[in-house]
Amino acid sequence: MNNIQFQRLDLNLLRVLEALLEHKSVAHAGQRLGVTPSAISHALGRLRLALGDPLFVRRANRLEPTQRAVEIGLRLNAALSRVRMALDDAVFDPASTDREYGMIGHSYVVSTLVPQIAQRFRSEAPRARLRFLAAADVDMVSELESGRSDVALGVAPVRRARLDRSELFSDDLVWVARRDHPIAVRALTLEAIAEATHVVIESLRPAYGEEPEGAAAQQWRAPNGLQALLAQRGMTHAIGATVPDTAAALAMIVRSDMIALMPRRVAVAVNAGGGLQLMEPPHPTYEIRCGMCFARERAGDPAIAWFLDLIRAAAPAIAVAG
Repeated sequence: MNNIQFQRLDLNLLRVLEALLEHKSVAHAGQRLGVTPSAISHALGRLRLALGDPLFVRRANRLEPTQRAVEIGLRLNAALSRVRMALDDAVFDPASTDREYGMIGHSYVVSTLVPQIAQRFRSEAPRARLRFLAAADVDMVSELESGRSDVALGVAPVRRARLDRSELFSDDLVWVARRDHPIAVRALTLEAIAEATHVVIESLRPAYGEEPEGAAAQQWRAPNGLQALLAQRGMTHAIGATVPDTAAALAMIVRSDMIALMPRRVAVAVNAGGGLQLMEPPHPTYEIRCGMCFARERAGDPAIAWFLDLIRAAAPAIAVAG
C-alpha cells in the first residue's frame, strides 16, 4: 500500500481486521466491536479492496485468513497494542479493568501455577477475564509477539529478540503410586522400581534416557537416564503405558499397580485429599525450571506489568511439601 492509499484508509477498518483475525467469524467479530454482522461484512469488503487481497476464505463455519492477512495481523496487533498503551491512563486500576488476559502453557502449569494465578486474579481484578491456550495448539512466538496472548508459562526458553523470560520456580521429580500399592510398604529401591510397571509421561521421557517427540520438555533434560542406571545393574523395567500428561498418568495410577515419575509440585497438588503415595527417588533426578515468556515491548504497559507481577507473586505460594 502506497502513502496515498494509506491516507485514504479508514483506520477503524484495522480494528475490524484485528477482530476477524482473532475470532474467525463475522458474527463474533461484530459482537466484540458492538456492531452488526452486516457492518463487519461491509468493512471486510472495503479492506479487501484497499489491501488488494481476499484476506479471508470461508471454510465450513470459519473464516480462514490468507497468508497476506496473517502477515498483516502479526504487525497490526503489535501496532495497535502500542496505540492502546499510548492512550491508556498512566495509572492502571486492576479492580476496574474488564480486559481479557491470555495465557499459554502445558498441563504442568495448569496443575501447579494457574490455580494460584486465578485466585489472586479474581481477588484483584474481579471484572477481568482469563483465557488459557494449550501450548501444543498454538504458535507461542506468534501469539506473544502479536499481542494475542500476554504470557507463556512453563515453556522452554526461546531465543527471540522481542521476547523476555523470567524464572518463576523450580521443581524436582518424585515417584507416585496409589496409597495402598505394595511398593509403598517399604523404602523405595531401584530393585522395586525395576519390578514395577511404569506409566511414562511423554514430556518426561528424558528422565528415562529417551528423546521426547516434541520440543516441549527440552528444559527438563536429564544427563543420565533411569534406563542407563538400571542397565548398569543388570536390570530393566516394564512400561505399561505412555501418556501425554500428568492427568492421564494419575488416572491410571489410582486404578492400577502402575507407578509414575512426575514433578513433585503436581503430585502434591493432586494429593491434597490423600489417595496417593509420594516416594523419594533412590537415584539422581534433575531440576525442572518453570518460567514465563512475554513480549518485551508490551511489558511497559501498566496493565501487562500488573499481570506479570501478579504471576511472580503467585509462584512462591505453590505447595512443595510431600
